[in-house]
Amino acid sequence: MVMPRPLSISLARFASSAAICAALLGASRQASAASFAWDVDTLTNGTVTSGSGAWDNVALNFTDPADSIPHFAWNNTTNAADTAVFGGTVGVQPFTVTVGTITAGGLGFTTPGYRLAGGTLALGGGTIDTAVDGRIDSVITGAGGLTKTGTGTLFLGGANTFTGQFQINAGKVALSGLGLGPVAGGEEKTGGEVGHLKDAVGPPGVGINLLLAADGAHGAGGGGAEGCERDDGEERGRANAKMENW
Repeated sequence: MVMPRPLSISLARFASSAAICAALLGASRQASAASFAWDVDTLTNGTVTSGSGAWDNVALNFTDPADSIPHFAWNNTTNAADTAVFGGTVGVQPFTVTVGTITAGGLGFTTPGYRLAGGTLALGGGTIDTAVDGRIDSVITGAGGLTKTGTGTLFLGGANTFTGQFQINAGKVALSGLGLGPVAGGEEKTGGEVGHLKDAVGPPGVGINLLLAADGAHGAGGGGAEGCERDDGEERGRANAKMENW
């Protein structure tokens, strides 16, 4: 006669199995980078909803691009190589995403009206893709440079500290007086001067499209386009720079 196992042993084995599955899932997400969608309604209903909210390690504001999994909070370890995509159904713009201390492999903007503000974004070596215009006023940190893709304009307004080459493959980059901080070749920008972009490059033979804030507080100074002279030691021409208010 086979005696039934005690309930306590069965529950313990179930808990152990659940823990193993969770660990394997976490390891899998760490091993292969993925894209996850910002979704503020916390509902798993197949619809990604755009909107304002907190991007930290607590708020359950992310899901997969199809909104087919339970919402989760961003984890700076398991999501360190992943891309956060800000899109969804168009609601009442603008959308402000209040950033905490975040590590990610990249960012994507697929719905207009998003602004990331406050906190720090460790994106060193990552890619920012702007299918539509997007604005980042948070401080971007990290080593390994950044790559900008997508035809939309990327607005940078934070006192960024990331190091390495800033590769602009498509679209435009708009800089306020603080937009690059000491990033471009380590030069501090003071008094609204944007300075020389030593480490900002585009594809060979193609100019870089830069928009410089023209207002008094964030302007490029009297130098105008001279503040964007290419100074990377390579014969790739000058940046295409102009002044705009934004």
